[in-house]
Amino acid sequence: MSKAILCVDDEQIVLTSLKTQLFTFFGDEYDIELAQSAEDALEIIEELKLDGIELELVVSDFLMPGMKGDEFLIKVQNLLPNTKKMLLTGQADLDGITNIINNGALYRYISKPWEQTDFIMTIKEALKSYATEKELEFYTQNLEELVDKKTLENKTYLEIIDTYLIASKTDLKGKITEVSKAFCNISEYTQEELIGQPHSIIRHPDTKKEVFEELWQTIKNGQAWEGEIKNRKKNGGFYWVKARISPMFDSQGNITGYASIRVDTTDKKAVEILSVTDHMTNLYNRRFFNEIFEKEIQRAQRDNKALGFIIFDIDCFKQYNDTYGHQMGDNVLIELANTLRDNLHRASDYAFRLGGEEFGALVYDIDLEGITTLVKKIKSSIEDLKIPHTQNLVSEYVTASFGACVFDVNKNITKEKIFKIADDLLYEVKNSGRNNFKIKEYEEVD
Repeated sequence: MSKAILCVDDEQIVLTSLKTQLFTFFGDEYDIELAQSAEDALEIIEELKLDGIELELVVSDFLMPGMKGDEFLIKVQNLLPNTKKMLLTGQADLDGITNIINNGALYRYISKPWEQTDFIMTIKEALKSYATEKELEFYTQNLEELVDKKTLENKTYLEIIDTYLIASKTDLKGKITEVSKAFCNISEYTQEELIGQPHSIIRHPDTKKEVFEELWQTIKNGQAWEGEIKNRKKNGGFYWVKARISPMFDSQGNITGYASIRVDTTDKKAVEILSVTDHMTNLYNRRFFNEIFEKEIQRAQRDNKALGFIIFDIDCFKQYNDTYGHQMGDNVLIELANTLRDNLHRASDYAFRLGGEEFGALVYDIDLEGITTLVKKIKSSIEDLKIPHTQNLVSEYVTASFGACVFDVNKNITKEKIFKIADDLLYEVKNSGRNNFKIKEYEEVD
């Protein structure tokens, strides 16, 4: 059966570039199809189906005349659920990306202009993923027949499972007793390096301890646990998996150990992270701020912990852009974002770009003294950058003004209350001279 890759973009120059690159690397194996609209692409898809040509990958722009990229890729998902779908655009909005994630099984998002090496590598990964899933689907659908065949064929099937299924077993203390080849491949450890080691060897510091506490409590009680976990590779990299961990029992019903199977969700997670990340600074964006704030309040209420919120913006930033240009202004935003991130060291701390030149930080389990020290460090670190700003009214360098508060949270606290108090403190600082901070400790009374 012939195979095809379909590219959809309303700009002919983009299609020409895509065809040139794809034909160079994949022309021997794949037909490269082109369409200048989603409507034309859907007609091509129908023609490919009639001709018995397998469409393995669709690469689509987002903003196109007529049907937009998200609606188109969702239609592709309904028509060809196994086909890999990629978005290649510089103009997609977050709602559109989220729509494709939730309803179109988006494989990857790549920004324009793209870097050829990264683009071709992503295409190769997508096609490899398609082939792997197709092979697994075949063996899954034919499992009963395979099991009934002779031992050699059963062995072949088990070898395939070993190759593609990320699986492991541990004893009651969490020491690894068995791992699949797929587990070794994704973690980059050998079987010899893993057997006998605690499963925490792949624990990533970004995964909160509460996740593991819940996991162990569930499986020790004889129940299966399901969830998404970020794991650490041997080389320090990471990968995401959706895991199901189940207790194993002996004939008397006693737990003898734990078995886990996982699905690699790294690419899916990358797209999800993109939808909540500010593209310029790589901090969390305002959308994620709105999502996580309420959850952190609830967590602090359950644990009876205080919650700290910091908001700050750059002094006289409009004048900076007017003097040095917007490109230099973007560089300043990136520098301050890195400074904020460098001063937040715990996995439970969150850094945001709230909009324009305004930044925020949400800090779990902190008191008035702690948040005061943190604000002073961030403020001092910004000043230490010594970025010239001749139009700054309070310094010859770039500076920032801060408002912050600490809350002993309870049922009456809301995101809106916390944000308003910190924001009001920020504007008090700005109205009284800038390049300073005000911090308040607040207790809501029932």
